[in-house]
Amino acid sequence: MARRAPISSNAGITQLKPEEKEYKVAVQGTNCLYVKVTPQGKKLYVTYVTVSRTLNLPKGTPRQRSYTHGPVDHFTLSAIKKAHGDIYSQLKEGITPK
Repeated sequence: MARRAPISSNAGITQLKPEEKEYKVAVQGTNCLYVKVTPQGKKLYVTYVTVSRTLNLPKGTPRQRSYTHGPVDHFTLSAIKKAHGDIYSQLKEGITPK
């Protein structure tokens, strides 16, 4: 599958359509923030992070983590970027956000 262009506006999010399989599209200007589109048509903001190997996590703790912020219609683009920044920092440090 071809790589999708990052989203830079609410109009770009509106144009995302459900497909047979779930997919994600990066949000421009951020690291690891995506819009996830489900086959049912739900659109969610999700942060995906890989925790550094230099951090000593408890044995068996996965290094790849994600945090679902919620439906895209609950956030403005600027608000989700701020929320993502806070969550991203915690995830990179190995902290599970609440």
